[in-house]
Amino acid sequence: MNYRHAFHAGNFVDVAKHVTLLAVLGELLQRPKPLTYLETHAGAGVYDLRGADARRSGEAAAGVVKLWRRAAGRTLPSALNSYLHLLGALNKTAPGQGALLRYPGSPWLAQAVLRPGDKLFCCEWQDETAAALQRLLAGDHRASVQRRDGYQALAALLPPRIRRGLLMIDPPYEAADEFRRAGEAFVQACRRWPAGVALLWYPLKNPAAVAGLHRSLRDSGVRKLLLTECRQVPADHPPGLHGGGLVIANPPWQAAAGIREALRAVVDLLAPKLGSVRVAWLAPE
Repeated sequence: MNYRHAFHAGNFVDVAKHVTLLAVLGELLQRPKPLTYLETHAGAGVYDLRGADARRSGEAAAGVVKLWRRAAGRTLPSALNSYLHLLGALNKTAPGQGALLRYPGSPWLAQAVLRPGDKLFCCEWQDETAAALQRLLAGDHRASVQRRDGYQALAALLPPRIRRGLLMIDPPYEAADEFRRAGEAFVQACRRWPAGVALLWYPLKNPAAVAGLHRSLRDSGVRKLLLTECRQVPADHPPGLHGGGLVIANPPWQAAAGIREALRAVVDLLAPKLGSVRVAWLAPE
């Protein structure tokens, strides 16, 4: 599978992933103590929905563009409201009132909600993409962008000086062994940073690979793992990208309810007939 950020920017999976991320960050930000946000596969930070990759796939039309249009005037859960507000801030418009020209990646979303005393560390392996992210975050004293392998960086970056915080592992799943590498990195991170909240994203495309990932995480001994999955079509549909999931280590205690509510609203707006949401403990405390 080749999950290029620009090609899939703003699709159904991106919407669900970023709404979930904001739900978790929103809970962490309720407390005044500073926090650290780290990301291993950060991407460029912002994507042009008029660009060649986005126009070629057309996935944003059935994802964020559709959501933007349908959400106008509705009462929505907190995390989804935050997501729409940030989309509006980036595009300088409001739901249903203007076109979406750009889509934010998770580094931009994190930067937008973090406070002056918080820190942001992003790793990106590709030179051109890392340079784009460095330009985007330039001048923000809280932010650091490193052109390096995100998996290898975990040993050096964890635990961070500010021990409260969140780690996002969001690889492209291009390599044949990506599920294994991502799972091992997630477990390593949980052990090195037991006080942190860690998120591991994965595509719902290969059921055997997903089952193997879940099994390896349960067998790792790491506990307090929350599983969230959001599908636009059932698992028995023809092969393809059916949705996406996140395993969340040490989720804030109210996060599960907020995530479930927000993702159900996403499904109601984007895939009311075929979509589904699963929020359950993969490994309880």
